[in-house]
Amino acid sequence: MPYSSTYNDARSGGTYNSASTGAGAGGGTFNSAGNIQASLANMTQVGYQPYPQRPHRNRPNFNTVKAKKPFTCANKHPVMALKELCPAATFETACSYHVPGGAAVVMSCKVNGVVYQGEGTDSKIAKAIAAHKALAGIKANEFDLVKKVCDYAEQRQLVLDRISKWQDDQAKKAAAKEEVEKREEREQQERLERAEKRKLAKAETDQQAFLAKQAREMEKENKRKNAAAAAAAAGEAMEVGEGGDAVVKKLKNNNGAASTTLTNNPNTYGHLLHRYGPEVSESSAVIDPKGNGGCAPLFKSTLTVQGFTFEATATSKKGARNAAVLAAFTQFEVNPPPIVHEKRKKTWQDQKKRTRNKNRPQPGEEGYVERAPFVPPPATEFPDMIAELSWKVFDEILAEVPEMFRARRNVVAIVKVEGEAVIDNCEVVALGSGTLCMFMDKMDGSGELVEDLTGDSLALRGFRSYLVGQIKKHLEGAEDSIFCKSGKSLQVKEGITFILYSNSSPMGDCRIVQKEDPKEGFKSRKQGLLPVNEEDLGKLRLFRTDKRFGSSESCFTNTASFLHCIPSPSDKLGIRQICGVQGSLLSSILEPIFISRHIVNRSFNETSLQRALYDRFKEVPVPEGSQLPPAPVLTHTLWRGTFGTPPCIPWGVIWAHDQSMELLHTLTGKRLMDWEGIVPPEVPTEKLGVSSYATKSLFSALLTTCRKHKMRCEETYSAQKTAETSYRKMKNAVITFAKDSELGEWPVKPVQPDF
Repeated sequence: MPYSSTYNDARSGGTYNSASTGAGAGGGTFNSAGNIQASLANMTQVGYQPYPQRPHRNRPNFNTVKAKKPFTCANKHPVMALKELCPAATFETACSYHVPGGAAVVMSCKVNGVVYQGEGTDSKIAKAIAAHKALAGIKANEFDLVKKVCDYAEQRQLVLDRISKWQDDQAKKAAAKEEVEKREEREQQERLERAEKRKLAKAETDQQAFLAKQAREMEKENKRKNAAAAAAAAGEAMEVGEGGDAVVKKLKNNNGAASTTLTNNPNTYGHLLHRYGPEVSESSAVIDPKGNGGCAPLFKSTLTVQGFTFEATATSKKGARNAAVLAAFTQFEVNPPPIVHEKRKKTWQDQKKRTRNKNRPQPGEEGYVERAPFVPPPATEFPDMIAELSWKVFDEILAEVPEMFRARRNVVAIVKVEGEAVIDNCEVVALGSGTLCMFMDKMDGSGELVEDLTGDSLALRGFRSYLVGQIKKHLEGAEDSIFCKSGKSLQVKEGITFILYSNSSPMGDCRIVQKEDPKEGFKSRKQGLLPVNEEDLGKLRLFRTDKRFGSSESCFTNTASFLHCIPSPSDKLGIRQICGVQGSLLSSILEPIFISRHIVNRSFNETSLQRALYDRFKEVPVPEGSQLPPAPVLTHTLWRGTFGTPPCIPWGVIWAHDQSMELLHTLTGKRLMDWEGIVPPEVPTEKLGVSSYATKSLFSALLTTCRKHKMRCEETYSAQKTAETSYRKMKNAVITFAKDSELGEWPVKPVQPDF
């Protein structure tokens, strides 16, 4: 039966018409008019059923807007609630105070131009309190139901107490500083008075000595006159004996003839031999045994000088020879023979330009011979190779520096060894050179001055700067960093060790030996060592104040006067060998780092080095959670990079890997930015600047790195330095142990860092 049907295609928007004239046949056309015409009867007849209509689905309406919940502070942290309500709110540290019992921090919060302050024992608590006050000030919804991070009243009282304690400490420091200044002024006045008294006493003594000398000379002259008058009356000869006394001797029976013996004649026989020798011969003979009057014999001397012959007679052999020598010099003034050796007159040079040989001609003078440049011997052993590598890097970084700024007296290098101890695995990572430190009264708490400019201290400072750079590399994901993760801190990768090279033994206890017999003591001093009594071995030593540079090159025990507040390099290295060379600045981030080997050139004494760097502190009570490191290996190297001992100059050199070299001025503790046109000792202030290796610069670099990578670091250096870390606990234990063992007290600087 023929049929037709029309389907509505809602998806395509058109109609489809179909018709059938028989079973199995069909056809249709698509009508785009959009109207559907269908014959339900025909469809039913052939068995087609209409498609049941599906129920309508509940689809979400995305155009509806949800109603916002009202803001509430309930059960929220104050800072989070304030940031949610006022995203433009800002926080700043108004001030902070640090005392031994803790800290007091005042934070300010600025909201809509209004400033609210919060006080707490750390920055987080103070920030939360300031945020809570701001919420109350803007009358936020349910601000009284916000989470209370602490007891506000208790925090305020603690802050007030600590600020009061800090003010008391500052007053005590100011009073102590004033007392020190008064004492120094009083001591200076006493020194001036003693010097004036000594000057007056010396003048009085000189006057008395002069008058006494005049009296003695007058007495001698009177004695001579009286004796001469008495001798003339008696017909005798007079001579002057020891002490100016007149000695009367009888005249020889030579009829009053004048003696030909020469006295006080500079043209002597020895001078003749030196000047015209060695072709000089002399012979003497007796020509008259009884002499002219039969009293004394008569001698004849024959002198031959380079073919010239001279003869003379006298009553003695020596007199005859001297007469012949005088005749030779008299003739040689007119017709001299060739001079073999010319005796040059000594010339006293200026004290600052003296050399070991005072007669050696100076550059520009006649006869000056330029010394050949010093060439170090080839290095064959591993310690010698380390020394050669250190000096090679030192000469490279100072290649463009003028000679007058090159401090070579005390060169110290820290070398990284990665893997086996061969020179190919070694790399110099820090260098320092210098022997002095700045004046104590010029120190301040700004952290912008480098106060200790000894080579050992500068090398350790450069090494800390190198560690800060390696921390930054590790946090940025660099593979060549020396650190790896260890819990919450960083540690040096396995297989990496550090060696400290020094061309001279550190000043202080490393150069102290026990007194023995005088010969051994003299030998020790020639080796650069200081013999002391047994009870002074191992004691802490300080620099002595110096008028030129701020400190002298030698160190003394704390019983001496006019001492500096900086301990000797031996004491610094000894404490760092026990606590770690990373210092307090990096102790909260790094695990302890130790020097595994010391290589020393001049003044090497293994017993002194072992005692100073390890043995005197090895009995210290180790705090819980820490352990005593192994003793370092001590090695002597004979390789040296300079000829003799270079002079001591008021400049220091510091360098670290991947950083620039800097010249440091001892008198000011600042770096020299430009050496053009400088004539030492005058250095213009505008050519000096803050060193990038200064404590403040290092802390700023560390703080920036920690903030960027969200690592824990205190906001101030004083808080970072006094934090209760393993390094601080170990150092306090060592200082207490040294005091209890009568090794001495660790010095305290007059002004503590406050930044």
